[in-house]
Formats: sequence, C-alpha cells, structure tokens
Amino acid sequence: MAYAHRAHWSVNSLALQVLGDINETRDPSGNAPDTLINLVAECLRDIWEDRDWWWQRQTATLEVSADDTEEAMPADFRKLDSKWINDAERSTTTAETASGLVFTEDLSLFQMVKDGYDASATGEPVIACIVQDTSETNYVKWKALLAPASDKDYTYTFVYIPLCPIDLDSAVTLYKNEQQQILMPSKFHEGWRIRATMRAAKAGTDLKKEMRQDWKEWAREAVQEHNERMTDPPRLIRDSYGDRGAIPRAGGESSASLRRIRGSVFG
Repeated sequence: MAYAHRAHWSVNSLALQVLGDINETRDPSGNAPDTLINLVAECLRDIWEDRDWWWQRQTATLEVSADDTEEAMPADFRKLDSKWINDAERSTTTAETASGLVFTEDLSLFQMVKDGYDASATGEPVIACIVQDTSETNYVKWKALLAPASDKDYTYTFVYIPLCPIDLDSAVTLYKNEQQQILMPSKFHEGWRIRATMRAAKAGTDLKKEMRQDWKEWAREAVQEHNERMTDPPRLIRDSYGDRGAIPRAGGESSASLRRIRGSVFG
C-alpha cells in the first residue's frame, strides 16, 4: 500500500488511523478500543527493539564526584551502544588528568578489577559496570558501579541505546495525548503503520496479505539502510595500544588479558 505522505504518529493517533484502515468503528467516546491501542504500542516496541538503529544512539555524560562509587544512568537508558564501546580511539573523558573509563555490562569483569584495589583506595575510576538499580521498585532503572572510588570530579561521555518511549515512566501520555508524537525518522513511522495495520487486519483478507508483503519490503530496506547492530559477540575492551594494561587485577596478574574478553569482531 502506497501512502501519499509519511505522518508522524502518537500511539493514540495511529490506533485511530488503523481503526479506519481496517473499517472498524470507534467506541462510543470516539476513541480506539484499548485492545487496539495496546497492539499499536506493541508494534512500536517490536520495531524499536528489533535492531540497534543508528538514529537511536544517544550521547550522555557521567558526572563523577569525589568518593563516588556509583552514579545513576539516564532515565531512558536501555543498554550501551555496542558500536561505540568497540571504538578503541574514542574519547571518553574531559577530566584534566583522566586517561579514560572502560564501560561494561560484565559484572564479573568489574568485580575482578575492583578486587585489585584496597577497600579504601581512591583514584580515577578505570571501570564502570552497568547494573540495575534495585532501590527503584516501580520501574527499571540503571546505575554505573565505579572502581576505584573517585578521588575528585570527573566527567565521562558515553553513547547508549534508549528505551522505547512507551516504556518510560511517563509513557501514559503517549497513549492518550493526540499531540505526543513518537520521535523517530519518517520511514519508521511508515513501518509502524504497516506493521500495526498488518496485525490488526482480519486473517485471510486482501488487506492482511497486502500489509504482510509491504512489511517484508519495508523491513528489508530498513535493515539495509539503518541497522547498527553488531552481529558478532561484542568485544567489551579493545586496547590497541596497550594503554589500559596497567589496570590492576586480583592475584597480581596483568590485566592485558581483559582485552580478550568475549572474543573479537576485529579478528
């Protein structure tokens, strides 16, 4: 199905559009039924989380103060960007004397590095491990554990992939506010409509068949043009010049072996 323009949808406005596309009527209050609103929201999440799309990448800073051992991650944080974390030449800090901070999601690696320091040691943090903040009970939040404890103020830059907007704490506004559009490229709004219409259309109808074919074509083009996901196991630390070899390890071993974590996509 060809569209004359590429609209930018909210969850609610797209649900109303799909309702018209499948020739169903609104409820007595003029809204789409909740079942359809939920389906449209699920379709957005399907597209948002299926790949690491290049346009999702967000840059943020980790502000570290003296004696800090952990810092909160952004409210919309979902995971570290795998492409960024494999860039050996990235600049991760603006601190005057800092040499860079290794970001990881590997808790065993973090603990191994932390155990190489005395419990009371402070200095520039050399590693940050992303873990769930269990003090938050209403929704999932993330924090960075630091080792060693910081001796002064540092600012580190990192790149991450955000949550799907409907999974944020304030997501209820995206369901009910007609003007609250989802921020993503027009092509992905088009794909969102195609997928939602395909799933909502009755089985066996021409519309269902047409939307299924449109979805296959859209998905192929989107992956070719916008996918940033690394298909090989991510290498958490790439230390081309050996400048992180001084990170201490428990047992006195050289931390050069940290560079061999989880294999390599670089050969």
